[in-house]
Amino acid sequence: MHKLKSPFIKLKPKERIYNLKHPVIALTGGISTGKSSFAKILKTKGFKVIDADQLVKKIYQTSESLNFIKNI
Repeated sequence: MHKLKSPFIKLKPKERIYNLKHPVIALTGGISTGKSSFAKILKTKGFKVIDADQLVKKIYQTSESLNFIKNI
């Protein structure tokens, strides 16, 4: 895994949420601000990326989600 440069690492593992070994970075922004493009760059640099948009799309495609939405 690619490492962040030390100036960007502010907390020690025991100080981080859930005592994680590696820092977690959240990428946020409005519509069409380049979040997906930047996430692709991070992936090419070896960072692990969790894409919440893709996860939600998969959830919405399940029959349980469709039935729930239809019954609202």
